Amino acid sequence: IQVNAVAWSKVYRRSFYDAAGLRFPEGLVYEDQPVSSRAYARAAAFDVLPDAGVVWRTRADGSSLSQQTAAAANLADHNRAVELSLAELTDSGHERAAQIRALQLLTHNLAFFAHSLVGADDAFKEQFRRGLQMLLDRVPHEEYVHTVNVRSKTIHELFLAGRTDDLERFITDGPANVRVRPTTVTADGVLSEIGVDGVSVESRLIPDQQTALRARILEDTTTASGERVLRGYAFVRNVDLTDRDFTTTATLVSADGSRTTVPLTHTVAPEANVAVAHDFCDFSPSGFTLTLPATPAPVPTAGTNPFRRLELTVTVAGLTRSATLHLR
Repeated sequence: IQVNAVAWSKVYRRSFYDAAGLRFPEGLVYEDQPVSSRAYARAAAFDVLPDAGVVWRTRADGSSLSQQTAAAANLADHNRAVELSLAELTDSGHERAAQIRALQLLTHNLAFFAHSLVGADDAFKEQFRRGLQMLLDRVPHEEYVHTVNVRSKTIHELFLAGRTDDLERFITDGPANVRVRPTTVTADGVLSEIGVDGVSVESRLIPDQQTALRARILEDTTTASGERVLRGYAFVRNVDLTDRDFTTTATLVSADGSRTTVPLTHTVAPEANVAVAHDFCDFSPSGFTLTLPATPAPVPTAGTNPFRRLELTVTVAGLTRSATLHLR
């Protein structure tokens, strides 16, 4: 929720606003960030509306803050706003929230400014270095490695190593997404082939979220005898299944918590490659079909399904990932 730090997406009770001492710092752009952090830290609860009530507009005259990311003064103000935001969380006893916010900033906000490193002046580079180091100092290194995306980590490493030519070439021509480069599975995890020599394994390591299990039920039919036949797919993201052995297990979890292993048959599911398009990974072998037993009688409660969840686990190339699908 902290990614939403802008002021224009929030409505406060005036009593809370005053009691929390919310005040926008004067003379500072990105002034909404510390205010939002203080509000999140002080609120006992808040509501989130699913409706899109504001539409982003790109200004033709380039006067928006988001269009001035090459200015050292703009980045300096951003660094100061980040400093104040993290202090609000830490001073309120929410150190873990401060770490999570720092990881978000490393992934999102700094990536926004990183594009301007190409041809940047020394003042801008110094502000980028200051902001980057401030955030790196706030997060556990292992969590940084396993959370931040490959592109951002590579930019951070090349920048701190002073590899200016490689950095600018990577920002300009490097892959924007791991789905457009080959991947390799090693003992360290799934690595992206980024096309730059001498970059560490840690920077090339695809974060855990991007090697999660992707699973979906495509068809759910009932036979004349009352059995349910499910067809779907389950694959580990960014791992190519071409000529690669893997196993898939399914466990049915009933309403009372009892667990039953359900045999399945592997099939081909072209839909998997549509769900996640990858230039170098084929996920279509991840298809499966399985049959659930007929609903026992009597049904515990009219209109409910006694089979609540289907837990799927895939093991491939030494990696094991699981996901839970809720059945209707």
